[in-house]
Order: sequence, then structure tokens, then C-alpha cells
Amino acid sequence: MSVEARLCKEIVEEEFGIFPSEVTYQLLIKGRMPLGEIVRFTNLNRRQVRESLTVLIQHGLCYFTEPITSLTARELTYYVIDATKILMRLRMGSILQLTNDTFGEEGQDIVNQIFLNGRMTLDGLKATLALDYDSK
Repeated sequence: MSVEARLCKEIVEEEFGIFPSEVTYQLLIKGRMPLGEIVRFTNLNRRQVRESLTVLIQHGLCYFTEPITSLTARELTYYVIDATKILMRLRMGSILQLTNDTFGEEGQDIVNQIFLNGRMTLDGLKATLALDYDSK
């Protein structure tokens, strides 16, 4: 797992920067953890870890479990990383080429925007593509 974790760390660092890569690496090595433990193991501050988790969740690389509301005890939210989805990012170039071959440049632009922005609403995607085509 450590070789896979190091590779995933490098991929995430290339795409998103050093803070998300540190969070990714610790979650892959240690397994699912709450926010406080991630802060402790990464030596980053809470804000940096929260922003890193937001980016990773936005791109579908990190998942979280929300606690069931309980009146008696406060439960923690746990975070976990999906290494398979990170490794799939290595295929983005071939996916874009296949999309271009199948659907043309417009299809490639749509897929590229989803790769760049993560999860998007249809209205957000339309607005982003309209801005791109207006600037061309």
C-alpha cells in the first residue's frame, strides 16, 4: 500500500498542490480518520486540512460519513480516500482523446471542464462553456 500511497500522493500533488497531497497520503496510510486526527498527522492547520478535503470531495476522490444526529453523543465525521479514483486520473489524456474522436471538440471541452472543476451542475457547466466559447 505504501507504493500506491506514494504514487497517489504524487498524482494529487501534481493536480491540486502540496496540502491535498499530504492529506491524501495520510488517509491512504492510516485509513479513515476524523478531521482532528488528519490535522495531527499532517502537521497542517485545520483550515488547510478542511480546504484540502473540500477539493478532494469536489473531485470525487474523498468520501465522508456523516453521523446520524443523536441527542446523547456527538459523533465524528470520518474521511476516507479512494485510491482507485486517484489512479484513474492518469488516464485523463486518453479519455480526452477518445472523447474528441467520438464526440468532437465540443464533447472534449465538456469532459475537460468536468476534469478541471470536479462535480458541476448542468447550469454551471453551461455557464463555464459559454465563457470559454465567448473568449475564443
